[in-house]
Amino acid sequence: NLTIRRLNNIIKSGLNYSFPKFSIATFPVLVKIDIIPLCSLKCPVCIHSKFKINYLLKNQVFHSKQRMSLQLYQKIIQEIRSFSSAVSLYYLGDPYMHPQVDEMCKIASKAGLNVHLSTHFSYKFSDSRIENILNGGVTHLSIAIDGVRQENYEITRIGGRIDWVLSNLKRLIRLKERYKLRYPLIEVQYLKYEQDRKSTRLNSSHTDISRMPSSA
Repeated sequence: NLTIRRLNNIIKSGLNYSFPKFSIATFPVLVKIDIIPLCSLKCPVCIHSKFKINYLLKNQVFHSKQRMSLQLYQKIIQEIRSFSSAVSLYYLGDPYMHPQVDEMCKIASKAGLNVHLSTHFSYKFSDSRIENILNGGVTHLSIAIDGVRQENYEITRIGGRIDWVLSNLKRLIRLKERYKLRYPLIEVQYLKYEQDRKSTRLNSSHTDISRMPSSA
């Protein structure tokens, strides 16, 4: 979806980066929008951790009323659609905590923008929800796994279920291949922690991610 305006904006943005100025007139090439600050997990190294290491984090409270409204989101997309190239719809929270995230992806896609989401994917999604994700306009989906056995996974992904993650991932890839879709590009992020060192190979009761069909 590269237009003349977007290409011009990319070139000018590159020049602004190489030769910094006090003020610039270009739009961001990629716009990061935190549509919701909530997450269903309590990972130790995250702001949502149950281990609050200082008083600032202890006093930090997130609630559903802080999620972005569809009206405000549409306004942002209208403002950037002619010049920016992509949106990334997460920051403090997991984007799938927002009940309208699929619709938000479609709005950005229809505006000609690439859409990136990053998620822990630990949800009990139905087959129909997986299809909505697949056809919703996401161009790049990053899925954090960090372990393939529940006893290891839950150490860092507190509150998550690896069987849900793998089930969602397998069905997503299977449907993408069935429909011969180019997008979304599916990126699996696996951080190898100390507890995973003895599990370099997945046992037969788990899906071998390394043998999953290519989705890039």
